[in-house]
Amino acid sequence: MSTEQTYKQSERLKSRKDIDALFENQENIFSFPIKLIYKVNHDAVNKVCISVPKRIFKKAVDRNRVKRQILECYRLNKAVFYDQNPAKTFNMMFVYIHKNKLDYRKIEKSIIQILSQLSSK
Repeated sequence: MSTEQTYKQSERLKSRKDIDALFENQENIFSFPIKLIYKVNHDAVNKVCISVPKRIFKKAVDRNRVKRQILECYRLNKAVFYDQNPAKTFNMMFVYIHKNKLDYRKIEKSIIQILSQLSSK
């Protein structure tokens, strides 16, 4: 496990099969404005996917901005999660559920709370 502040290709959750499995046996952690859907993964690396619903933000520019903010928060704070939980790996999907764009600090606080809760499981 690497505690680098990078987001590599191998960390992306892209497989339709893995995403469907994530929704079948889902476990949730919620910290406003982010909901984390996760499942234990048997690979060597955590895999992450980010979702911002089109019904909340009609413009792709707004959705992509929120996705970039969530990804950046995860990238900068994943070292805390890796340090506390070196043995387990997860498939994770971060879902933004608020109807308005929020400040980066609020999103970061939410991501940190979610990762700390997940590391204790």
